[in-house]
Amino acid sequence: MATKGTINLLRSSSSISPDVIEWEGKFRLVSIISLVLVVVAGFVLGVLYSVLSSQKQSLADDKSRLIQQISAQSRKQALVTNIKFRLGLLDKIFLSKRQWEPVLNVIEEVAKPPSLKSFSISDTKLVSLTLFSDTFEETKMIVDTVLKLSTEKKMRNPTLETLQVDKDGKVQLSVSFFPAFSL
Repeated sequence: MATKGTINLLRSSSSISPDVIEWEGKFRLVSIISLVLVVVAGFVLGVLYSVLSSQKQSLADDKSRLIQQISAQSRKQALVTNIKFRLGLLDKIFLSKRQWEPVLNVIEEVAKPPSLKSFSISDTKLVSLTLFSDTFEETKMIVDTVLKLSTEKKMRNPTLETLQVDKDGKVQLSVSFFPAFSL
């Protein structure tokens, strides 16, 4: 028995019913299961956070690497853009380039070099020829050739500018026309 002045902390008898003891066991089991679930969920969330954090870091590294590559390529891009611009200008130049060969062929048909003294092409694309011939027959052939080329539409608006005959019978003739094709 207990002596006076001492405190007994141990229960001497249990006044708890067996149903309460059963419920207490069930609550302990539920609390242990809940604790295990919380620990497992914490572990899963920790692993998930770690994986997502490493993916985020990997994407950030890829982003900085790609930005550096783009920066390195910007000079090349500027050069490519400049080259494209210059090629466009060259295309315009080639499209506006005047074709002289057809004009020279027409001039050669009108007069061969011994009778051709000079020719010029003005800014308005007017072709002027100065020709010499020894006889009127040669002069008539030149005029016939000019008329033939005009009807063949190789020249437009042919004009006999001057016709001079010297004492020796030599003829100087000046003819002008517009080529029928664009220069």
